[in-house]
Amino acid sequence: MKIGTRFIIAIGSILIIFCAIAVFVGIFIQRVHSTEIVQEEAVKIADSVMNGLNFLMLNGMMEKSEFLLQQNGKLDGITEMRIFRSALVNEKFGKEKDFKKPSDAIEEEIFKSGKVYSKRIETGSGESLRIVVPYIASSNRKGIDCIGCHQVPEGTVIGGLSMVVSLEKENEFTKNIALVFTALTIGGVILFTIILAILAKKFLNEPLKNFADV
Repeated sequence: MKIGTRFIIAIGSILIIFCAIAVFVGIFIQRVHSTEIVQEEAVKIADSVMNGLNFLMLNGMMEKSEFLLQQNGKLDGITEMRIFRSALVNEKFGKEKDFKKPSDAIEEEIFKSGKVYSKRIETGSGESLRIVVPYIASSNRKGIDCIGCHQVPEGTVIGGLSMVVSLEKENEFTKNIALVFTALTIGGVILFTIILAILAKKFLNEPLKNFADV
């Protein structure tokens, strides 16, 4: 095997490995980015639901809260949505102890952490994102005094909104990006290999052949 050919194979192999790593990293970053985007939108939806609930509460129309949830649950991509409340809220408003109680350990943990929870999960319709957004009492939440109504300390988690959002569109977009990256990588490697073969023949194989003849 000619030295130039060996050189091309070595350089080409290294290039393919680096390009494969670059494609893999690009896909991973895109998945993380899409998850962050969906989570940000979910937090906005949770904020909108809380605003709606505050409006209903202040106007004595809490019987329409389920309708509010149903309408928000129809937003694109949302497959599940439910409100859960703390025992303190139920006690304050005279509800039974287990009224809209947390459904699992994740929602229970939200009362302790006060942080947004999100994780990719598999559902019957494909991959989705489970998101749980805490509702934290504040003396001035966009002009509304939660403390005065709920009678809890500042920063207390009084409930939350649990959602399951389909990632079908985001995964399809990531898949298309992966195909484009892969096609560009293959095309780039082939083009670079051809150019490298031409240069190797001109500046490596032919000079070495002439030298051997001499």
